[in-house]
Amino acid sequence: MNSKLLNGRMAEAGFTQAQLAKEIGISATSMSRKMNGKTLFNTKEAEAICCVLGIMDSADKAKIFLS
Repeated sequence: MNSKLLNGRMAEAGFTQAQLAKEIGISATSMSRKMNGKTLFNTKEAEAICCVLGIMDSADKAKIFLS
């Protein structure tokens, strides 16, 4: 997971980690662990993040979640 890219997209959309976590239905602690690479986002969470942040391009999704 490329946390720098995801953090950039979050900043562009005006979301903090805690706000995005709430929006996709996970705890802020869980979001922090995932953003720091300690656990992985599941497919449902990754898709929810993309939906909330307006990330529609498959290549962009892959750069963030598959790197």
